[in-house]
Amino acid sequence: MPLPRTGALVLLGPRRVVDVPLFRQQWKLDAPAPAALAEAVKDAAAQALDR
Repeated sequence: MPLPRTGALVLLGPRRVVDVPLFRQQWKLDAPAPAALAEAVKDAAAQALDR
């Protein structure tokens, strides 16, 4: 692994949790598809992030 040796990456322990805020931008469109996509992303993220 050359990147950790150069200082470009810092390896964290596999059990280490780093909370960072995530943001997603969506323009206000009056269409059901973007709203359904946003809801699906929110639901999947909630499950994946255990929230």
